[in-house]
Amino acid sequence: AQAHNISDNWKQRHNIITGREDEKLHKTTEKAILSLKKGIVDLQISKLQQQLQTGDIDEDGIKKLNNLTKIKTQIAKLLGRNIG
Repeated sequence: AQAHNISDNWKQRHNIITGREDEKLHKTTEKAILSLKKGIVDLQISKLQQQLQTGDIDEDGIKKLNNLTKIKTQIAKLLGRNIG
């Protein structure tokens, strides 16, 4: 339970809509989880790229690299980030 609540007057009198803490917490948690997933995908991509440079990668590895790159792009879109 919250110790303090925002007055309804902010919206009624001043037309200022404030976000609720539980709504912000949900979005923040979601972004943190997506960022963690992106970091894991980045590590996997890096390992596969090293294998590609040394020639130690097979066809399945190349397919996995392509799929991980697509996943990275999808996560970046959800996070609102651009990939360069």
